[in-house]
Amino acid sequence: MKRLIYLILVTVISISTVFAQKKGAKSLQPEITTNYLDASFKTYDRLQKEIWSYAELGFLESKSSKALQEHLKSNGFQVSLPACPESTYFHTHRLQTCG
Repeated sequence: MKRLIYLILVTVISISTVFAQKKGAKSLQPEITTNYLDASFKTYDRLQKEIWSYAELGFLESKSSKALQEHLKSNGFQVSLPACPESTYFHTHRLQTCG
């Protein structure tokens, strides 16, 4: 009985996803994302190489956290730090709108 219910559920989901997609409709999101990443490759390549060069232990990545915070601040994000100064956690808010 469980197999029958599972089979029906899978069939209904499969059919509904086929009909939910509009024929000929093309999303621009993958193209926009790919273009952004292509244009920003050097920036993120430099950032990841900088972070990897620190070779910090897990949950003690203070230099890596600081590098990410500085990058986000310079790109229009507000960075909020926790009360505990030893923490590598931070929270961000986008200050500017895209467009």
